[in-house]
Amino acid sequence: MMLMIPHISGWTDGMLKARARMIAENISRVARAEPPHNRIA
Repeated sequence: MMLMIPHISGWTDGMLKARARMIAENISRVARAEPPHNRIA
């Protein structure tokens, strides 16, 4: 099982759009059996 959570330390213009884009990309990568970006351990 893999747990994916975003870690955001600040709030800037465009942050929500960038977060949604990264989450969508990571879901696609995991579906293709690729490691997600910014993986920890």
